[in-house]
Amino acid sequence: MRSIVRLGFLLLFAQPALAITSADFLTRVVDGDGGSGFELPYRIYVPAACAGRRCPVMLFLHGAGETGSNNTAQLGNRANGAFALAELAEAQGDPAILVAPQAPEWWANDGPSGGLGDLLDDVQREFGFDPARVYVSGLSMGGAGTIGFIQRFDAVAAAVAPICPAGQITSPNDRDRLSSTPAWYFHAVNDSIVTVANSRNSVATLRSGAGDPIYTEYAVGNHSIWTQSYNNPRLTDWLLAQRWRAPMVARDPRVVLTQPSNAAVLYTNAASISIAGTTAEASAAVSLVNYEFGSSSGAATGTTSFVAGPLNVPTNAQTALRLTATGSSYVAALAGNTTFSRSVRVISPTPSNAAPAAALWIEPIVRVGTAVRIRAMVADDGQPLGQPGVILRQLEGPASDPLQIDATNPALAWWTPSAPGLYRFEVEANDGQQTRSAGASVLVLTAGATRPTVSAVNVGGPAYTGLDGVNFAAETGFTGGTVETLTTGVTTIYGSEDDSLHRSMRRGNASYTAPITNGRYLVVLYLSEWRSSAAVSRGMDVSVEGVSMLQNFDLYRWAGLRHAMRMAVAVDVVDGAINVQMSRSAGTTTDPRIDAIEILALPTLEQVFRNGFE
Repeated sequence: MRSIVRLGFLLLFAQPALAITSADFLTRVVDGDGGSGFELPYRIYVPAACAGRRCPVMLFLHGAGETGSNNTAQLGNRANGAFALAELAEAQGDPAILVAPQAPEWWANDGPSGGLGDLLDDVQREFGFDPARVYVSGLSMGGAGTIGFIQRFDAVAAAVAPICPAGQITSPNDRDRLSSTPAWYFHAVNDSIVTVANSRNSVATLRSGAGDPIYTEYAVGNHSIWTQSYNNPRLTDWLLAQRWRAPMVARDPRVVLTQPSNAAVLYTNAASISIAGTTAEASAAVSLVNYEFGSSSGAATGTTSFVAGPLNVPTNAQTALRLTATGSSYVAALAGNTTFSRSVRVISPTPSNAAPAAALWIEPIVRVGTAVRIRAMVADDGQPLGQPGVILRQLEGPASDPLQIDATNPALAWWTPSAPGLYRFEVEANDGQQTRSAGASVLVLTAGATRPTVSAVNVGGPAYTGLDGVNFAAETGFTGGTVETLTTGVTTIYGSEDDSLHRSMRRGNASYTAPITNGRYLVVLYLSEWRSSAAVSRGMDVSVEGVSMLQNFDLYRWAGLRHAMRMAVAVDVVDGAINVQMSRSAGTTTDPRIDAIEILALPTLEQVFRNGFE
């Protein structure tokens, strides 16, 4: 495979010295056995540099003209310009895997959209990628597919870029679920194939939900704007800056508020606020900055630096303050403009400070030498710091391998274990007044070690053998709760090669008991959320052998729709049985749920742990 040559003196927006071609792409097919039922052929470009690192992945969805099964048409015309995404990523020193599947029918349909979940699972298994850096973009029909993907898998993409999308976001449910996903839309006013209203409506919907999508609207170009859009190096730079489940990272073009606050939330008891800020960069050629705050709206004074106000603050309310700048489209031949914004939620009067919520997501069973993504999940009310401080640490384990903290987000880290055994990690979130922490256990096995599973159950479903050989028995041992099964719509679950485990579950207050020899065990819960297409509050309290595992854990908030999650806790059994208790957290509206349970023995490994740590 040929990699792109990168000159050492390339600046951020320099063009790559060597272009990739279709011959640099491998050929693969998703067989659909993961649950989508769709056979999706795809081509994949893996830079040589990605053999030794976990690169981001860029998923490109073609337009209607490339529909079929020949697995070549989607790469025509350099994937209608999308090759530039991988080329510019390499030139910027942040190489990315580029995946270009081919759809047999409309991308936004359930089948192809679900098939993309299977595709990403296959790519992860064969090549590996950073699950916190999945970027999705498509043009025309593929723009609609980009929207369809995040509607069905709303916590997978770190950012999206729909280009002249043949679909739109208009529903309140989608507004509430998708406004926080960073997005950059592109469209031409004179598009005679797909109306510009699609992008305008989507952007307006997301902004009404306090989102800040970037929107480039060209004056001309008709429907064929994709090559110019993909060749804008700011798009690649902006995509690569974004991370999973994190607020949008500002990249040019951007609005920066210096007054009253650049934080996502502002609490105030003041009767009025004044506004000041800047717009970067000079080449954005900002011509206008508008403000909106409740019933107040107008043009700020200035452009690269601006001021407005004072503006009256509504009392007993949460009101969005938004500054929207209008600047260049960055393509002189197409003219038009780009609008980009900064929103702050203003809350008056100031309420009492609430403690942060925290959870820790680590794959619970891994092999020595395998890089593991650690994702701390932290939510806070923004008081008094704006963003709480986050610390990730290893508490116990037979080796002390360093955590590689993500440079853009302290809640993300990589960890590569060097020794087998049981490890325990913790995330601590501190808002300046209150601290909350959460832990997670990880069992590390040597490359050839047999998985020490002693018991497993497919909750609510029949017996099933997993891809890794684990035999899950048909459900037994449960009391309480209600069984539900997923049979229609998108049945693919991203993040698992064993989708069947997640198509049945037991929800509600329930307990599980299984006889077992006394000893030390790792209990793994298999979780996912597929029941609702609207934002829900699924607070869960889970204890294992009386040990609290999850407290007020909001499965939907963290995992989103159709995203498999596995979490584990180590416990001692002294009464001849494993007992798992789950209940709805106080103040939440939706029942807890569990899809499967696996129990692994920790005898000799626990001794390794003790010897190594002590």
